[in-house]
Amino acid sequence: MRAGESAAGFKPLTDFIDQLAKVTISSSQKINSIAAKLSKTSSNKVRVDSAITHFEKAYRISGYQGQILCLNDIYNEIQDNQNQLQTAYVNELASLSNELEMLSLELRTAIILATLSRVEASQAGSLYQDSLINVADNVESSALSIKALIYESQKLAQGLET
Repeated sequence: MRAGESAAGFKPLTDFIDQLAKVTISSSQKINSIAAKLSKTSSNKVRVDSAITHFEKAYRISGYQGQILCLNDIYNEIQDNQNQLQTAYVNELASLSNELEMLSLELRTAIILATLSRVEASQAGSLYQDSLINVADNVESSALSIKALIYESQKLAQGLET
């Protein structure tokens, strides 16, 4: 049996590795972009929340009388901004969670394919079997490492939902 024939079953694995690398890079870029946007939104929301707290304190101190009431338009505008930031925050967090889940599913596929590739390797002949199993093991090991990081990221994202 020729080497090309023995390893023919690994073409899907090598193609998948290439595709997985592209998906992982693309997802990582999206996740980083979403996380940066989420961080900016969160910072803005903290500032707006603080401003609202100061407005409310000023209203309480003034007893809602006199010139302080001229700030109502600004206060209402800040409250609208707060609502928009809250909506953006929730949407960005959902987007981050979805992207992490999609990448996790892609990696689950990699683990399944690595298992199937080991079966294929067992039929490839002794000359190439160890090398092909090693490739499958490396794919699975990498996928599991990335999945562990995704799991930690998902736990952190769930903590932000409050």
